[in-house]
Amino acid sequence: MKSVISDPSKFELTDIPPEKYLSHIINIETKFKKALKNLLDNNRINKSEYDKISPIGSKPGILYGLPKVHKPLVDNVPKFRPILSAINTPAYKLAKYLVPILSPLTSNEYTVKDSFSFSKELSTFSSSLYMASLDVESLFTNIPLKETIKNCVNDLFDNTQYQGTLRKNDLLSLLDLATSDSSFIFDKAFYKQIDGVAMGSPLGPTLANAFLCHYEKLWLDKCPLEFKPIVYR
Repeated sequence: MKSVISDPSKFELTDIPPEKYLSHIINIETKFKKALKNLLDNNRINKSEYDKISPIGSKPGILYGLPKVHKPLVDNVPKFRPILSAINTPAYKLAKYLVPILSPLTSNEYTVKDSFSFSKELSTFSSSLYMASLDVESLFTNIPLKETIKNCVNDLFDNTQYQGTLRKNDLLSLLDLATSDSSFIFDKAFYKQIDGVAMGSPLGPTLANAFLCHYEKLWLDKCPLEFKPIVYR
């Protein structure tokens, strides 16, 4: 796990001592409440929404490893997938609030509903075709966060898929707030994730799917016909 979080482009070891963890989290809470109060005062969110997403009694996230038992061992040890237990972190409530707003961006014409519908569709094609699988290594931590947030906001507002009271800059600020300060404890040390989507945040799968949906359409539209997939899902 230490080798996972030693990547300086994704994680940063802070110099915050254990006795300062609580005051650091309180400072983050204060920043959240100030931003949300500004939206409340300007009628972008109502009092019920403010109470629902305003953090209180927060704590740092806890990072742990989930062994990849389906992958080959390395030096007789399984590889680990980093998982952040984000429940009750300052950003947790806000992240949950933003998920349904972004949900229209998480599927497109290439999205498969489930394995049954995928199998049924495959049965209609010639048996002479081959199926290939493409995999993104460490998808969540490799998602470029700033770029993904910008794409999401532009796609929502440019295609008029969002009909709420938030303005474009409001949503941009809230997404940045909910993702930019992913602090966590591992092995009694305080870390900060500086890029990628935190695995364990409610926004993790949403932003990852939105990123892929945005780019796979562009990639396939530009793909030369001689090696463009007959079917892509």
